[in-house]
Amino acid sequence: ISKWVDRTLCAEFQLLTEVCEMVNRTGIELTSPELRRSVYGVLHMYLSEPSCVSCVGSMKQFQTLFPGVDFYVECSSVVEPLMARTELNLEAQRAGHARGAAVCQAPGGLAEGGAAVAA
Repeated sequence: ISKWVDRTLCAEFQLLTEVCEMVNRTGIELTSPELRRSVYGVLHMYLSEPSCVSCVGSMKQFQTLFPGVDFYVECSSVVEPLMARTELNLEAQRAGHARGAAVCQAPGGLAEGGAAVAA
Protein backbone atom coordinates (compact mmCIF):
# COMPACT_ATOMS: atom_id res chain seq x y z
CA ILE A 1 0.00 0.00 0.00
CA SER A 2 1.21 3.47 -0.78
CA LYS A 3 2.47 5.55 2.11
CA TRP A 4 0.03 8.24 0.93
CA VAL A 5 -3.06 6.13 1.62
CA ASP A 6 -4.35 5.90 5.19
CA ARG A 7 -7.02 3.21 4.96
CA THR A 8 -7.79 3.52 8.68
CA LEU A 9 -9.86 6.59 7.73
CA CYS A 10 -12.07 4.61 5.33
CA ALA A 11 -15.25 3.03 6.72
CA GLU A 12 -14.98 0.07 4.32
CA PHE A 13 -11.52 -0.80 5.58
CA GLN A 14 -12.61 -0.35 9.21
CA LEU A 15 -15.56 -2.71 8.69
CA LEU A 16 -13.49 -5.41 6.99
CA THR A 17 -10.83 -5.13 9.70
CA GLU A 18 -13.49 -5.56 12.40
CA VAL A 19 -14.95 -8.62 10.64
CA CYS A 20 -11.46 -10.17 10.45
CA GLU A 21 -10.93 -9.44 14.15
CA MET A 22 -14.31 -11.02 14.98
CA VAL A 23 -13.35 -14.15 13.05
CA ASN A 24 -9.99 -14.24 14.81
CA ARG A 25 -11.68 -13.94 18.24
CA THR A 26 -13.65 -17.12 17.49
CA GLY A 27 -10.33 -18.99 17.46
CA ILE A 28 -9.87 -19.21 13.71
CA GLU A 29 -6.23 -18.44 12.96
CA LEU A 30 -6.23 -16.00 10.05
CA THR A 31 -2.79 -17.17 8.90
CA SER A 32 -4.22 -20.63 8.15
CA PRO A 33 -5.71 -20.93 4.63
CA GLU A 34 -7.55 -24.12 5.65
CA LEU A 35 -9.22 -22.45 8.62
CA ARG A 36 -10.10 -19.32 6.61
CA ARG A 37 -11.83 -21.54 4.04
CA SER A 38 -14.01 -22.91 6.85
CA VAL A 39 -15.56 -19.46 7.35
CA TYR A 40 -18.83 -19.02 5.50
CA GLY A 41 -21.75 -16.62 5.50
CA VAL A 42 -22.99 -13.44 3.87
CA LEU A 43 -21.64 -9.92 4.25
CA HIS A 44 -23.66 -6.98 2.89
CA MET A 45 -21.90 -3.62 2.76
CA TYR A 46 -23.92 -0.49 1.99
CA LEU A 47 -21.94 2.57 0.92
CA SER A 48 -23.28 6.09 0.56
CA GLU A 49 -20.38 7.06 -1.72
CA PRO A 50 -18.11 5.15 -4.12
CA SER A 51 -15.06 3.50 -2.57
CA CYS A 52 -11.51 4.64 -3.18
CA VAL A 53 -9.27 2.30 -5.17
CA SER A 54 -7.46 1.26 -2.01
CA CYS A 55 -10.71 0.11 -0.37
CA VAL A 56 -11.72 -1.78 -3.50
CA GLY A 57 -8.38 -3.56 -3.14
CA SER A 58 -9.13 -4.42 0.49
CA MET A 59 -12.52 -5.84 -0.58
CA LYS A 60 -10.76 -8.07 -3.10
CA GLN A 61 -8.28 -9.17 -0.42
CA PHE A 62 -11.19 -10.06 1.87
CA GLN A 63 -12.82 -12.14 -0.88
CA THR A 64 -9.52 -13.94 -1.45
CA LEU A 65 -9.02 -14.59 2.27
CA PHE A 66 -12.58 -15.82 2.84
CA PRO A 67 -13.83 -17.58 -0.31
CA GLY A 68 -16.80 -19.06 1.61
CA VAL A 69 -18.25 -15.63 2.40
CA ASP A 70 -20.71 -14.17 -0.11
CA PHE A 71 -19.76 -10.51 -0.20
CA TYR A 72 -22.22 -7.92 -1.57
CA VAL A 73 -21.56 -4.20 -1.93
CA GLU A 74 -24.23 -1.62 -2.72
CA CYS A 75 -23.46 2.01 -3.37
CA SER A 76 -26.06 4.74 -3.58
CA SER A 77 -25.97 8.41 -2.73
CA VAL A 78 -28.22 9.42 0.14
CA VAL A 79 -28.24 13.00 -1.14
CA GLU A 80 -30.06 12.41 -4.44
CA PRO A 81 -33.26 10.83 -3.00
CA LEU A 82 -33.35 13.48 -0.29
CA MET A 83 -33.00 16.27 -2.86
CA ALA A 84 -35.75 14.77 -5.05
CA ARG A 85 -38.12 14.49 -2.07
CA THR A 86 -37.37 18.08 -1.03
CA GLU A 87 -38.05 19.34 -4.55
CA LEU A 88 -41.40 17.50 -4.62
CA ASN A 89 -42.37 19.00 -1.26
CA LEU A 90 -41.45 22.51 -2.44
CA GLU A 91 -43.44 22.10 -5.65
CA ALA A 92 -46.48 20.91 -3.69
CA GLN A 93 -46.21 23.82 -1.28
CA ARG A 94 -45.95 26.31 -4.14
CA ALA A 95 -48.98 24.77 -5.85
CA GLY A 96 -50.97 24.94 -2.61
CA HIS A 97 -50.03 28.54 -1.89
CA ALA A 98 -50.84 29.56 -5.47
CA ARG A 99 -54.41 28.28 -4.94
CA GLY A 100 -54.60 29.92 -1.51
CA ALA A 101 -54.93 26.57 0.25
CA ALA A 102 -52.81 24.81 2.82
CA VAL A 103 -50.87 21.75 1.76
CA CYS A 104 -51.30 18.51 3.70
CA GLN A 105 -48.75 15.76 3.58
CA ALA A 106 -49.06 12.14 4.52
CA PRO A 107 -46.40 10.85 6.91
CA GLY A 108 -43.19 10.33 4.96
CA GLY A 109 -44.08 12.54 2.01
CA LEU A 110 -46.88 13.75 -0.16
CA ALA A 111 -50.35 12.35 -0.04
CA GLU A 112 -51.08 9.18 -2.00
CA GLY A 113 -50.53 9.59 -5.72
CA GLY A 114 -47.84 12.22 -5.21
CA ALA A 115 -50.26 15.15 -5.36
CA ALA A 116 -50.79 17.91 -2.88
CA VAL A 117 -54.08 17.82 -1.04
CA ALA A 118 -55.89 21.03 -0.15
CA ALA A 119 -57.00 21.22 3.45
